[in-house]
Amino acid sequence: MRTGKQRIRGFTIIEVVTVLMLIAIISVIVVSRSTSATTYALLSQIEVLKTDLRFAQTRAIHSGTRWGVKFGGSRSFDGRAYSNYWLFKGTAFDAPVAFPSKGDGRYTVVFGDDHTLGLWPLAVTTEGVVIFDRRGRPVDSAGNPLAADMVITIANGDDIIITKNTGYID
Repeated sequence: MRTGKQRIRGFTIIEVVTVLMLIAIISVIVVSRSTSATTYALLSQIEVLKTDLRFAQTRAIHSGTRWGVKFGGSRSFDGRAYSNYWLFKGTAFDAPVAFPSKGDGRYTVVFGDDHTLGLWPLAVTTEGVVIFDRRGRPVDSAGNPLAADMVITIANGDDIIITKNTGYID
């Protein structure tokens, strides 16, 4: 049997917070070293492409006419792959309309006509058009809703899927 005051031993809140902060710092360092800059660049370019598709979809909804994006396929320049695509209105697939975001950032190439965009290092292997109707749904060139989801294939193995009937871009 013990007599007197017993001292309860444990960790103080300061010690617990310090250990958690050290674990968080080490985790950030490990994660940042395991992902390369090229991976981040590819993911960024995929998001840029999705944003441009959403822009065409939004233009179609707000204007009440069809808008779309045409892909020229994968090309090579300086030993690097890139893809070019452009925005169009109606059925004028080969009459590019300027994107408002057509800057010449690190991985974006603005071609001589000042309308088409190319993305480095993204290589879209799908050639063809994505057309949105006034409701934002993907349609074929005759304006009929698609029977299946549209898949835009990218050379690194990622796909962009545009859901039929809703136009959801993922």
